[in-house]
Amino acid sequence: MLQLHFIKGSAAGFDQLHSLVLTETMSKKFFGEADPVGKTLLVNNNQEYKIIGVVTDPPRNVSLRFTWMAPVENFISQNRWLNSWNTYGISTIVELQPGTDVRGSISSSLLY
Repeated sequence: MLQLHFIKGSAAGFDQLHSLVLTETMSKKFFGEADPVGKTLLVNNNQEYKIIGVVTDPPRNVSLRFTWMAPVENFISQNRWLNSWNTYGISTIVELQPGTDVRGSISSSLLY
């Protein structure tokens, strides 16, 4: 569904709260041609994030556009309202096996 191709580094360490993966464009913007893996970026003049990898830019024909990725726990810890079950603050994309009977496994009210 979404395949990431690492140019430098890897996803190892993404379980660390303040880890960061940059796209190739963002890596060049902040670090030029230097290898950014192991270096840090100050995000929102608040928190340093350690860069663990650089991935190729997503193709132009994908709907999920990004320039960097960090563990979702960072966002949730700053937005406690997301802990409620009736919150629709984060979209989730799910890939099902071919032939999966969606109507038999998930409430149809959840499908849109």
